Amino acid sequence: MKVRRSTFTFSVLCSERVPPSLQANSEFMVNRAKFRKWIHLFEGVTSIMFFASLSDYDEPGASSRSPRTRLIESLNLFEAIVNSHWFLRTSIILFWTGIDEFRTKLHEVPLVEYFPEYMGGTDADEGARCIRVRFLEVNRARLPVYSHIADVSNMLGIRLVVAAVRDTVFRNTLRTLDLL
Repeated sequence: MKVRRSTFTFSVLCSERVPPSLQANSEFMVNRAKFRKWIHLFEGVTSIMFFASLSDYDEPGASSRSPRTRLIESLNLFEAIVNSHWFLRTSIILFWTGIDEFRTKLHEVPLVEYFPEYMGGTDADEGARCIRVRFLEVNRARLPVYSHIADVSNMLGIRLVVAAVRDTVFRNTLRTLDLL
């Protein structure tokens, strides 16, 4: 049996890879024409860290003419990314932010108004689970998605990222060697 040695480099994706016109413009999330112009720049990345704010479920979207909320815009962007042919060997690390505000907001603005399938009342864990399921349902490419509620006071998030990237590198290596 021949042993093959591989070297992997981990790097941080710099914002300079995204055109400046898209960095400051949140409307790019729903503008697929612009999205298609730059998405290829990320081909071959090991993992994508995707951040979505749970507390944005009732916040108006980028366009004042659109009835969509920021969370639905994030869902649409997530769907476009996770099903893009540019990312067939990429894992997605899905971070949920705004959990504290989400907990508070559930008592004031019912989640069921925006997610009719939700039946959990003011239970933040159930609400987060419902939204997570909605995001995972759009993953037609069946990419590995590692989901985590980000809490700045919890180091588990960092460990999750490292474990998710390690798992992706391992899976990609096995595929390259035709062992998976």
